[in-house]
Amino acid sequence: MLLRALSFAWMLFSCDSSRQSNDESYTNNDSCQRETVVVIDSYAVKSLSPTPRIERIEYNVGEGDSIVYNMLENMTVDDVYDYYEGLDHAGFAYSDLNFRIKYTDFAMEIFEEALRRRNYKKPTEAEVKEGFLNFFGVDIDAPNKELYAYGLGRYVSDKNDVEGRKAQEDFMTNGKTTFSESFIYNEEGGFVVWNPELYGVMYVVGSYVDVSDGNSLVKKGDTVAYNITHGQIDFIMELSDLIFYADKSTVDIYKFGDESFWEDLCLKYDFDRVDEVNRLVLKEKSDFWSKSSYYEGNEEKIGYENLFFRHLPNGRLKIRDGLLAYYCEHWYDSSDGFNAYCTSIVSSLRGKTPVYLSEYSLEERMKIATYIAYYREIFIPSNPFTSFYSELKENPSFVQFIETNDYFGLEGLKEIVDKYK
Repeated sequence: MLLRALSFAWMLFSCDSSRQSNDESYTNNDSCQRETVVVIDSYAVKSLSPTPRIERIEYNVGEGDSIVYNMLENMTVDDVYDYYEGLDHAGFAYSDLNFRIKYTDFAMEIFEEALRRRNYKKPTEAEVKEGFLNFFGVDIDAPNKELYAYGLGRYVSDKNDVEGRKAQEDFMTNGKTTFSESFIYNEEGGFVVWNPELYGVMYVVGSYVDVSDGNSLVKKGDTVAYNITHGQIDFIMELSDLIFYADKSTVDIYKFGDESFWEDLCLKYDFDRVDEVNRLVLKEKSDFWSKSSYYEGNEEKIGYENLFFRHLPNGRLKIRDGLLAYYCEHWYDSSDGFNAYCTSIVSSLRGKTPVYLSEYSLEERMKIATYIAYYREIFIPSNPFTSFYSELKENPSFVQFIETNDYFGLEGLKEIVDKYK
């Protein structure tokens, strides 16, 4: 039974002596470590039939968990019922657009209030700007239209901003990277969310189910409750701290517990300054390398495509030199086909351009070849990049290109070029 999409949880009882109402929170003590919750089929909620299908589950409240009642006055019990009833089988991101708009607005308010109660430090404007530049390489002050192309955005909560809200709605449905798969900054609360889902964050207390009568619903609850120590709140705090405050070279990747999160962060947002993140990405690619062919004409895409370099949405070339350096220093394996791939890039400077490089201009390929040669020379001296050395000797325009671009600021590159040209 797919409870996530078609269910709703009511708390039947809790430690009433520990509970305080009117925007107060409580933390369960050792005498109350568990609250019983029932899950009721969504169609039963709609019809309130005498004997709805009910499955009992246990809601474990840990020592540090806290519930806040009536935290958001705008949300009613019926809103909570409708939320759990209206969720799509596949999750919030696939629900009806109007449904997503309504509950994303609620989510942003709830998250802001929960973070305030959790003593989250709201960043300054300067910290936000610096954080986005360092983490995503993008100016957060850019128009949302530009940010959306990067899978980023500023949340438009003002319903009077008709144009901004309409663009945001379009992004929820038509964006190349969907809204729910993007990092969205909430200016009011100063936090970043990814997939702003409320599942499990909010509950209704006060319901009564008659277990002796087939678990029939006797009374609908009348109080909304929010778990401000829910994992979603933790994730938002940790993500925002990571972007705005953390030393990006020493982040703890296991805090987030999902390798795909970090892989996406590298491949979609070019976050390649942490060795462990680079290792995860290369590990994911390694199986593909063993099966790929590096001969042009083979329809199978090679495993290095868009790995070490790509085009940004604005058309600029982006070289993930952090990932490239990590590969050359820690991952290089002559059997991976990396040598053949590097040679094909250099060969394209004066010869035929392979299909997998056709979208890159000559100047871009010269820059790519230079970066690859630089890190190979530093970290794989035992495997000389002979085709690059030959190109330096035989192609004066290539040398001139490197010199004109001041060796791309790569320390020691001048000595390498002078040695082989």
